[in-house]
Amino acid sequence: MKLKRAYEDEEIVVVYSPSYHELKMLIMSLMREYKKKYNYYFTTVSLHKELEKRGLQISPDMIRKILHELKKQGLVKEKINHKYIPHF
Repeated sequence: MKLKRAYEDEEIVVVYSPSYHELKMLIMSLMREYKKKYNYYFTTVSLHKELEKRGLQISPDMIRKILHELKKQGLVKEKINHKYIPHF
């Protein structure tokens, strides 16, 4: 896909929206990284804040949906305080 400029001084902004699978893989890699480095487990809210730091605007409902799916697949366990522990 080629982008053409109408005027030379115009700025072209491209917005990329990651797919559901890419979001799931990103969440899994974040959880794995934080478990190894800091022994830290995410809650839905802390995961939402971490993704916002990285420039992704993802609703907490979408994050909950992804975590629930990972939990059903056995890749994530949920502790008492709603902390999700990677199990992969």
